[in-house]
Amino acid sequence: MNNRNRLFGIIAIFIVGIVVYNLPIPIPYDQKITLSIFTIAAIFWMTEVIPLYATAFVIVLLETLFLRDYSIGLFFHSFFEPVILIFLGGFVLAAAFQKYGVDRIVARVILSRTPPTPFAVLLSVMFITAVLSMWMSNTATTALMIGVLIPVLKKLEDARFRKGLILSIPFAANVGGIATPIGTPPNAIAIGILAKKGIDISFLKWMELGLPIAIFGIILIAILLYFIFKPTTHTLSLPLPPKESVDAKQKQVIGVGFFTILLWLTGPLHGYNSAVVALIPVVLFFGFGYLKKDDFNDIGWDILILVGGGLALGTAMQETGLSSWIVGQIDPTKFGVIWIMVIFTGVSLIFTTFMSNSATANLLIPLMVSLSWHPLILSIMVAVSVSFAMALPISTPPNAIAYGSGEINVKDMAKVGIIIEVVALLFMVFIGQHLIKFVIGGL
Repeated sequence: MNNRNRLFGIIAIFIVGIVVYNLPIPIPYDQKITLSIFTIAAIFWMTEVIPLYATAFVIVLLETLFLRDYSIGLFFHSFFEPVILIFLGGFVLAAAFQKYGVDRIVARVILSRTPPTPFAVLLSVMFITAVLSMWMSNTATTALMIGVLIPVLKKLEDARFRKGLILSIPFAANVGGIATPIGTPPNAIAIGILAKKGIDISFLKWMELGLPIAIFGIILIAILLYFIFKPTTHTLSLPLPPKESVDAKQKQVIGVGFFTILLWLTGPLHGYNSAVVALIPVVLFFGFGYLKKDDFNDIGWDILILVGGGLALGTAMQETGLSSWIVGQIDPTKFGVIWIMVIFTGVSLIFTTFMSNSATANLLIPLMVSLSWHPLILSIMVAVSVSFAMALPISTPPNAIAYGSGEINVKDMAKVGIIIEVVALLFMVFIGQHLIKFVIGGL
């Protein structure tokens, strides 16, 4: 797109935002402004008239200009949220692994044990990613797996199937987190809010529900990716890294990586937040010279800004009450059981497409527990549904990391992600009808 077309596109999008602001909707000024910003950001992200990370700056600029009753620190704080630090730690860990060849060692171990067929390779990558994501941050899991596999996948001649393999990593990380209470924040949010209402769900009981959903999701997504990015051959010969001995520095890098991952896995035992743990490789690798200034400059800062913008948008929607107003327009007493589940699962998927799944869960689950119709079912459905948001890079941090690899574009992600979200909607409605007997029976 040349600068002239870009300028016309930007002007047109801002005109849409002005039109939205002037719609006869009975909401306060700050909610109207936030709705306009939401509309402008959504169109920018979908059309890519300007780079995705530049849209993040547009969001914060508009928020600080027009929402002056709120502290500007409220919006700027989004760019240093814990999830940003987890991102940073994952990027640094992946950079060190790649610089010292640890990625080649790990890739060889994983891929040398996989049958040489495209679907087997795809499924293997997804299950490894999902298992890691069950116990550690899906953001860190994706950053690690992308860092390990991208150098190998770039040598794959089948460019179409390569896109499917890259997309399989964030998608598997998103779904894998469903399996355990600590796999993704929305799970913990749901369990915590329900506990305050006197509904306790044990670790094992969540896994009995979440693990089958995660397995189903992985298999379904693998099939979709295989047929949408169908390989051109029945045998997939990945160019494996050459076998090599492990030197002292590689062992040290592996040691730091193993220690970091171990702390991520044992968070409930030591009590330190994953974001705090993520600082360990940052301090050690840069402090002791394993990574240099050039390595620091090469970190995906554009992705960090992109995620920060999404968090800032979610903050504005929550603080102004716009999100609550939107959800409050739905009166569950006017709908049947099936439509109640369709509506709230659909709202969950739409919201988390444009804002963080944690923010969506924090917004919707308190509303779910206040409803008269089976708050337990709706709360769990919302918590699980937000992990299936995969249509845009901004939908989840893993999506943003995969987009940051430069190997896929928004259209590649959207054409699979939208199908996944529709199937997830239908699947969650099916699950919801059987959920109350399954969960309540064991509580």
